[in-house]
Amino acid sequence: MPARDISASLEDYLEAIHAIVTAGEAPRVKAIAAHLDVRASSVTAALRQLADRQLVEYVPYGAITLTPRGERTARDVAGRHHALRAFFGEILAVEPELADAAACRVEHVIPPELHRRLAAFVAYLRDHPRSVAAFHRHLAEPSEPEGTT
Repeated sequence: MPARDISASLEDYLEAIHAIVTAGEAPRVKAIAAHLDVRASSVTAALRQLADRQLVEYVPYGAITLTPRGERTARDVAGRHHALRAFFGEILAVEPELADAAACRVEHVIPPELHRRLAAFVAYLRDHPRSVAAFHRHLAEPSEPEGTT
């Protein structure tokens, strides 16, 4: 798996900025802190690191903007999260909170090829809802313990 040049934590900050902008809000320190449930000082430290990596444009007390590279990275992280959350929630029928929490963890380590295939699989299953329904019925059936057949 190729190494990513930023940590999972910094990816979370980019994803949060992207989500805030997508919601039509201004990505300021307080908004990011509220979105991630962290202290403003943590946001400031992360923004400095992201600015050093040329992923955001940040001036203290000013607006925060994603650079083109930051935007691409943020969209990539959000896409991984979305595909994983859809797989866990829609396909595996995991409760939404667990699906979202698991997606948030896995999004940082899933290799690009696996993400691409997982997203294609989710799209395929959305186009074939009978397959998903059959799988959900299978999940609901009691299974035989291994080695008893």
